[in-house]
Formats: sequence, structure tokens, C-alpha cells
Amino acid sequence: MTSNERQKKIIRLLDKRRKDTMEHLSIEFHVSTDTISRDIATLNEDYPIKIVRGRNGGLSHPAGTHWSR
Repeated sequence: MTSNERQKKIIRLLDKRRKDTMEHLSIEFHVSTDTISRDIATLNEDYPIKIVRGRNGGLSHPAGTHWSR
């Protein structure tokens, strides 16, 4: 899977789930958390992904928005 394909799937998953973690996504896509972090940084240029760091942190899809890619 290319990074572009993975990023499209990440957007679809966040659109559906509304919240997830980099760790969970790294397990799901069989890549490192660093790879997911780079993907999120790239995606964040076009999509307002909320990133919360720390124990209860994660990635979230802002309420009231819908992404289609």
C-alpha cells in the first residue's frame, strides 16, 4: 500500500469513527507510529484533524464536518 492509499483510508476511517489513536492506526496499517504521524501531518494540510497528545489523546474529526476523498 502506498502512502497516498493509506492516507485516503485514514481519512475514511476518521470520517467514520470520528476518533482514533496513532498507535491503533499503526497496528491496523502495519506501519510505525512515526509513519502515521507523517501521514497525519500531510493530511492536516487539507483536513482539520484535531490532535491531542498524552494519555487520553488521539486524533479526532471535528464535529459538524464531513470529508470525502
